[in-house]
Amino acid sequence: MMCDVAVEERFVEVPSARVRVLERPGERDPVVFLHGITSSARTWEPFLAALPDGVRGVAYDMLGNGYTELHGPRRQLTYEDLARQLIEVADQLGIERFTGVGHSMGGAPLLRVAWQQPDRVSGLLLESPTALGRPKLAAPMRLARFGPGRLLLELTATPRPLRAQARKALREFAGWEPDEEMLEREAGHAIARPKQQVRGFIDLIGHSDPRAPAADVDRYRRIAPPVWILRGSEDRDWMPESHEDRFRDLIPSARITRWEGVGHAPHIQEPDRFAELLDEFVAATGGGPLK
Repeated sequence: MMCDVAVEERFVEVPSARVRVLERPGERDPVVFLHGITSSARTWEPFLAALPDGVRGVAYDMLGNGYTELHGPRRQLTYEDLARQLIEVADQLGIERFTGVGHSMGGAPLLRVAWQQPDRVSGLLLESPTALGRPKLAAPMRLARFGPGRLLLELTATPRPLRAQARKALREFAGWEPDEEMLEREAGHAIARPKQQVRGFIDLIGHSDPRAPAADVDRYRRIAPPVWILRGSEDRDWMPESHEDRFRDLIPSARITRWEGVGHAPHIQEPDRFAELLDEFVAATGGGPLK
């Protein structure tokens, strides 16, 4: 996968937060990338650089993640907050209409905006979207939902265990031992700011039930732009096979693809293959000059 176009990093102020943004300049309609929980905009850096010629690319750290800082006191963070942040960032960057790419948690705010403001969305490429909920809670999620568990998570939030946890997760996502470049790209923010990372995780997970679908799933039938959904056959936690049929019911026009032998993060496990899918998606759903 070629990565020969410079990606710029900056911070922008929006009503909800000070947001870290990565941007690949271009004159054609932008692709906006949303990452999953505990991740950051940097997971998309290789794909920003590899977008087709002239296509503008934007990725940013969502609330509770990366280097984005929420304005005001800590509070519960919801999919509605994440959708609002998406529009705030788009407005701040002068983006009127975009195609959206979302991994895991990043799919739900894109789906919400697609039915709320359909004139702003050209299409969605959703990778392992978690909007239908998770069948079972992982141990950190169970801890995050109760006071003593939250305290334990925060007390143990130091760089060394975060680094070990990140290595384990990336080993599972990629299927091989991550090198330092991958570790820095995918988890550098968490290792550098472990307490902020854990607090963001608690604010996103600790006041809700991740097993429950997003509150707006019954409105997904309103979505008019094209929706492509990619699922790995080995993703049995966040997007089990039953969710394929559920998404077909909720979004009858959706194109749903399953990659055999792939887990929850196809863009990490199969980056070249994902880049090819992204090229196809951009060609099919966007591409005019910026207004």
